[in-house]
Amino acid sequence: MRPRIVLGSCLVACFVTFVAPAQEATFKLTRYEKAVVDLVNQLRQREKLEPLTPDPRLFKVAREHAVRMAKARKLAHDFEGKKTPERILGAGYNAKDLWQQIAGGVRLDPRNAVAVWFRNQKEKEKILSGDFKQIGVGVSADSRGQIYYTQILGAEADESSTPTPSGLTVPFAKIAEQVLELTNQERKQMKLPPLKMNPRLVEAALKHSENMARQDKLAHVLDDKTPGDRIKEAGYQFARYGENVAYSSTIDAKLIVNGWMNSEGHRKNILHKDFEEIGIALARNEKGKVYWTQVFGKPRK
Repeated sequence: MRPRIVLGSCLVACFVTFVAPAQEATFKLTRYEKAVVDLVNQLRQREKLEPLTPDPRLFKVAREHAVRMAKARKLAHDFEGKKTPERILGAGYNAKDLWQQIAGGVRLDPRNAVAVWFRNQKEKEKILSGDFKQIGVGVSADSRGQIYYTQILGAEADESSTPTPSGLTVPFAKIAEQVLELTNQERKQMKLPPLKMNPRLVEAALKHSENMARQDKLAHVLDDKTPGDRIKEAGYQFARYGENVAYSSTIDAKLIVNGWMNSEGHRKNILHKDFEEIGIALARNEKGKVYWTQVFGKPRK
């Protein structure tokens, strides 16, 4: 299951517009589930990587998915229109990053199931990724002896909230700080001064991300309000402003900034020499979609 990113950008200057559930205390692994976890961690140990920790929430989703595949007698990543991020979020796991692997075969044992994934270069990279910290496994069989495996690798997002000087409480504050750091790294390479977080721009960014998440719509104009309208409502007096937006299936600051930097309009905003301040925020809806907003500003002197 590959994360999806969709981007949008807008750059505006005065008079000129440029469009651009709680975790279970204890739970038991079946013999096959434990075998899969042990095999995966043995492969990670060879590469001096930390072992993945079994997570009850990921196990719940993986087990349910394996049962669905067995009932349908087919390998599939999604059933009934529900994608992995949505199912993971519904289990109470706030994923920063995740990856789902599936396998199936007649009397397929754990060793051969893991071998199927490990022979695929992309799946091998995920198993040996240092980004993942937890694991969930599900195994189920149909009446014909076909055994279905689901493995979910995950890294949980830090959803700590931090109040800004204006009193606004911002969720995913540490993720936003990562976006700021990555943005300023890109500016530094171009010998541009770093952008500083402004609480009023953060307020504008957060309200827009929350509104996009609520409406499940990526847009610069929502409810007939432009980026400029939202910035004014937050009390920021600007000489120039810009906005980048995106949505993704996972919370990954590097993925989003790389996506923006590979898009001409977004790159122009990030590397604009006139911008001095920034607001960054993200919000996630019940479907598991994450909506991101960067608001750039140059204050009116």
